Amino acid sequence: MGMFAHAMRELGHDALSVNYYRREGPRVYTTDRNLSIRSGRRTFNNNLRQFRFVLWAMKKFDVFHFFFGESLFPRLMDLTLLRKMRKRVFVHFHGRDVTSKKLLIPARKAALSKTTGAEKTLPLATSSQLEMVSRWRKYADALFISTPDLLYVVPDAILVPQPIELEKWQFNPNRCSTDNNQIVIAHAPTDRELKGTSYVIDAVQQLQSEGLDVRLELIENVPPEQVVEKFSRCHICIDEIVQGCYGHVTVECMALGIPVIARLEPIYESVCPNVPLVNADPQTLVQKLRLLVQDSNLRQNLAIEGRKFVERRHDVRIIAADLIKRYAAQP
Repeated sequence: MGMFAHAMRELGHDALSVNYYRREGPRVYTTDRNLSIRSGRRTFNNNLRQFRFVLWAMKKFDVFHFFFGESLFPRLMDLTLLRKMRKRVFVHFHGRDVTSKKLLIPARKAALSKTTGAEKTLPLATSSQLEMVSRWRKYADALFISTPDLLYVVPDAILVPQPIELEKWQFNPNRCSTDNNQIVIAHAPTDRELKGTSYVIDAVQQLQSEGLDVRLELIENVPPEQVVEKFSRCHICIDEIVQGCYGHVTVECMALGIPVIARLEPIYESVCPNVPLVNADPQTLVQKLRLLVQDSNLRQNLAIEGRKFVERRHDVRIIAADLIKRYAAQP
């Protein structure tokens, strides 16, 4: 949201990104204002600050683009008022807001086993999540999603790709080559089970047992300013192997010129075809990783095509301009 607001201001629009939460950890969402009103125990002062902010925002802004299924007030109580005030309302879903990890993991494992058709009917979202989506559908001008796999839960949503500020990620087409023959493989799990980290570790160990000079660089709990540096020393990235979508890690590595391995759900073929990465699942990861380790030409081709793909699809300026058009479109 911070990147979107900044890009929209560069396009000449009055945009502001606001976060209610104090975020900590390796991936901090930077916004123009952080009210920190939902961090820990609620207080009278926090409630008052929230109320004042909402009154100010409702008066000042024409468009409200919400993230993670939340709005200005708890339980989406402000949506009716926003509609009565003729405000444009949009909501942007990103993953765990509309899918449940407890449901997603069994569904993905059933799909990967290829021994049953049950995965086609296994739910991905809880009843409360589906109710939340239904409420948004009633009030929002449009529903957005950040990755195609979320269309399984929100089939009427519009895909808005994850943005990146390209100038912060310096492309080097030779980054994936190596002088000392050792191939360093990056893996940056925010959730080891969803990312399939155990499969990644096993795959690297298998190649090491075959005599290939490879090393795994696990990037966890790293300050944001060190992430680019750590990626820059790697030749291959393995993103998600279970969940079935590519995320920020893939986009960032493609921008740098690092070839990526990830598992993509079949829905990508129709919604976002020809993603320039190596599509692998737990059963094929060793084979696909071995191929990429041994073929430097393939690595370089993927590096070049990956950067072009990110420039076309994930540049925040292109996405922000498209969002502006959607905001202004007739209901």
